[in-house]
Amino acid sequence: MIIKNCRCFDGGKFLDGLQDIIIDGGTIIDITKDSGSYSSPGIDAKGAVVCPGFVDIHTHGIGGFDNSSIPAEDIPQMTRLY
Repeated sequence: MIIKNCRCFDGGKFLDGLQDIIIDGGTIIDITKDSGSYSSPGIDAKGAVVCPGFVDIHTHGIGGFDNSSIPAEDIPQMTRLY
């Protein structure tokens, strides 16, 4: 699979220009400006920002717990709900 024409943030900086991200078997195998040598189906990101490898693990709460006001002793119980 190829994600074409994306603005790619690598965790520290934006790569120059639009990039193509090549994915094989769920693994990123290349980030390039020219994916012409790859023959995979793709999607056009149309300049959208893509952050490969970035996983947003934030949460606002679960099971009646609110992360902004949870006492430290309740954190283990909250994590078991995920």
